[in-house]
Amino acid sequence: MTEVVNATTAVPGSEAHSHGYGVPIQTRSERPTSFEIADFSMPSGQEVNWRLSPLQTIKPLLADLSGDSISVPDFTVSGNAANYIGEAPIGSKIRGSFFKPEDRPGVLTWNADKDGFLVQIPENEEVSEPIWVEITGSNERSFAHIVIEAGPNSNAIVVLDHKGRANLSENVEILSKVRANPYRLTALG
Repeated sequence: MTEVVNATTAVPGSEAHSHGYGVPIQTRSERPTSFEIADFSMPSGQEVNWRLSPLQTIKPLLADLSGDSISVPDFTVSGNAANYIGEAPIGSKIRGSFFKPEDRPGVLTWNADKDGFLVQIPENEEVSEPIWVEITGSNERSFAHIVIEAGPNSNAIVVLDHKGRANLSENVEILSKVRANPYRLTALG
């Protein structure tokens, strides 16, 4: 017969598993969201979501939005893809209908790219060729907010192809309407 032993005594000197931050957020719905930069402090590297991140490398993307080193990358599309391209400025009906910034890079990107980039596939549209979006960065600090909306019963392949040399913080907001095919988004880096 096997005896079950319950170890209720802690090992001397041990503490509950923690990285000094308290109990981490357990579900995405518990995460704080805000469109205000002041609501997110600079990560120290001790937070659960940041402890494995190379903060020194991405530090420029976490700094406040001041100075002239801020840019939006160039977006290039060719051929028929131009029929599906537009802008998603802050305050528009489409931008933010799903996305809410949950961290400092998200809210900085939201506020830095005021015009946004929109790929919109209309209702009942079957796009035969991939919608190829070339994103070219050329600055130390680049920010891009991209909205991809697939209308009802639409089907398309959208490729985000990143080129150039830049530190890029990018939000990609994907809105898949009723019976749109959400499984055909390909992002190349």
